[in-house]
Amino acid sequence: MIGSVADPRRVEIEAGVELHYSEAGSGVPLVLIHGLTGDLGSWGAQMPVFARHYRTIAYSRRFSRPNQNDRAASPEHSVWVEAEDLAALLKHLDAAPAILVGSSYGAYTALALAMRQPALVRALVLCEPPVMAWADLVDGGRSQREAFERDVVEAARRAYARGDDGEAAQIYARGVMGQFAVDGLPESVRARRFSNGDAIKALALSRREFLPLDLEQTRAIKHPTLLISGADTRPLFASIYRGARSLMPHADAVCVPGAGHSVYREQPDVFNSLALEFCARLSR
Repeated sequence: MIGSVADPRRVEIEAGVELHYSEAGSGVPLVLIHGLTGDLGSWGAQMPVFARHYRTIAYSRRFSRPNQNDRAASPEHSVWVEAEDLAALLKHLDAAPAILVGSSYGAYTALALAMRQPALVRALVLCEPPVMAWADLVDGGRSQREAFERDVVEAARRAYARGDDGEAAQIYARGVMGQFAVDGLPESVRARRFSNGDAIKALALSRREFLPLDLEQTRAIKHPTLLISGADTRPLFASIYRGARSLMPHADAVCVPGAGHSVYREQPDVFNSLALEFCARLSR
């Protein structure tokens, strides 16, 4: 499905920082924002479908392929940096306000932009944003978050410290998506996912990787919002989803059977239908 994404174009959003993106379709702008191991090519099952209805843009976040940005220049990388990148891209492409469709860290990025620059956002489709602090809002969530920080984040940092970047990236990916969702992939798919090792490393080595979002600002978001989660996702992300629902009661919310953390990859037809039906209601 990756071949369904057009050859990317390059834009320099600031001195020394490039983003690559693909674009298809016309009309209201809709931007696809990938997660931890992804890049703009991750949306092959969405791009041609959404482009029938919207001006659809998929881009690679700062440290994902084929961008060649210097990871060493951003030791304090965070979701706010990602949101600023997205804002610059939207302005460069004259694509605001846009419907933002994000998965995992891409959904986190979309949320951050909606808080900081709401005028750039038309609506939000959010699949399991990793706002770790939201897990603390539900029973059992705090212990899940603490276990993730100990067994995934700190374990990955130790692996990076001893120079085992490959093992570190796999620790991180398994912690987010589950062991089978990583180890059960065909080797060609695994190789592509882990080709974005710089993006994983930039996140894992930052002490600002999962900054909490202000609860009152979250409650104040007025954009139409669709929250999506996988019924088979990791317990931590199920808790974050429940926390999100309590903070955003105006949002539509759907839990998709037969999917884990990456619903758009695991159940693409269901994801596409949910997102398109939600977006169609915006113009009614």
